[in-house]
Amino acid sequence: MDLAALQKLIGSERDGAMLRLTLARAHLQQQQADAAIEQLQQALAFDPDYTAAWQLLGHVHADQGHTDAALQAWQQGLTASARRGDQQTGKMLQVFIRRLQKP
Repeated sequence: MDLAALQKLIGSERDGAMLRLTLARAHLQQQQADAAIEQLQQALAFDPDYTAAWQLLGHVHADQGHTDAALQAWQQGLTASARRGDQQTGKMLQVFIRRLQKP
């Protein structure tokens, strides 16, 4: 993924939740967690029920050691998955939440 090419699409008719998720993944490939978080938040501004963005946001926060933020993202993703009827993602998020809460 060419980060510069993707960034040129921001503000165009192709801008949206999927572009922002793709940008977040591109930032993660370059070890830019803060930029990835920002893009994931933008993805969720476009679509608050985008479960893939909630899932990745939780993982990025967890990898950064931000346990509370990861837990919050996954819980919001769980709520979004219930609204969407996305049972598979809901089950995965429940597993992530349980693992994070283990002592």
